[in-house]
Amino acid sequence: MQSASRKPRIGLYQPYPHSFGGMQAVVLKLAKRLPDFGYEPVIISPEDGGFIQTVRSEKLSFLVCDPGPEWHVYGRGANSFSYLFSIRRLFALCRYWRQLSHNLRQNKIDLLHCNDYRAVMLAAPAARLAGIPVIWHVHGFVCSRLLNLIAAALVQGAVPVSYGMLDYIKLPRWLFGHYRVIHNGLEPAPVSAPSVEESPPPDDTPVILALGRLHPCKGYETLIRAFCRVSAHIPAAECWIVGKEFGDGRYAQQLRNLVHSLGLNGKVKLPGHSSDVSGHLRQCRLLVVPSSIETFGMVAIEAMLAGKPVVACRTGGLQDIVVHRQTGSLVEIGNDKAMSDAILEILNDGALARKMGEAARKRVLEHFSLEKMASSFADFYSTFLQPADGTAEA
Repeated sequence: MQSASRKPRIGLYQPYPHSFGGMQAVVLKLAKRLPDFGYEPVIISPEDGGFIQTVRSEKLSFLVCDPGPEWHVYGRGANSFSYLFSIRRLFALCRYWRQLSHNLRQNKIDLLHCNDYRAVMLAAPAARLAGIPVIWHVHGFVCSRLLNLIAAALVQGAVPVSYGMLDYIKLPRWLFGHYRVIHNGLEPAPVSAPSVEESPPPDDTPVILALGRLHPCKGYETLIRAFCRVSAHIPAAECWIVGKEFGDGRYAQQLRNLVHSLGLNGKVKLPGHSSDVSGHLRQCRLLVVPSSIETFGMVAIEAMLAGKPVVACRTGGLQDIVVHRQTGSLVEIGNDKAMSDAILEILNDGALARKMGEAARKRVLEHFSLEKMASSFADFYSTFLQPADGTAEA
């Protein structure tokens, strides 16, 4: 129970200290906004690293609680859970739960917010030992029904980032206890950001854009085949697939081979990673998200906020974001013919593209704002932080 003289403290456990991606960005944004809703955030990490350096630079409160070298393991492809079968690591994990439990009590954490599976495994039992509620922020998923059941059993509440995520996990929803879908949010674009009415690139090249790492689940081969049809109708069009190569680069090479075999050299460009997302969005006519699996789809709301229509596959969180025939189009996974038809419809009808772009931006501002995300979490926390008289403090 919280003292009336202080704000409830929320521990945001982020288990990947050496990377900075979508999940880490969400944690930082949420930590910055929670004070506006009566909560004091403390970011918790199992190690120091690049993420914590960013937290320091943002002058946010944080706690590093290290489980030791046995748990400095961050995924190994198909064997990413092999460390669970080591007796030495399991003993180290039990010691860590006691240590973290002590730190949670010492730092007066009132609720632990675990980001992803690894955070639940590392921190949820410690929260139980400390006698504080714990929620699971479900950013990603694994196919193991057993691991999903274990994670659900360790927490009192769950927050999937999309309704599509629930379809991926394939567990009865009652197993999550209290649960609420809370979409990731973006800050409204500043005045200098591109508007719906902004002019296309100077040479007026119809650019079809895809953004994201070059991973097989992103389905870029479907986009390349769809673009082959588009190029036959609009020879001036270009397709830019902007993202960092995944793993050993084998998939990226497969994409280059496909581009060459279809005679699309110079028309399909794979320039690698770029941090200039807004710059690429200014230059494109539309964004395509051809993923076979997409738990949310942050890139889609970034494009929609910039007033761009989105063509995406009907999967996961993309179904929560894109409204078919209003803010873009949804097509079936792997259907390059349907994808090319949707792209051509937008490229060939400027009035439709503008209408979709306007509707897309409006939808993001209404449903996917950072304000809405933080407010929803604040409301969800309050269900676990009821004082004795039954009234919420936050």
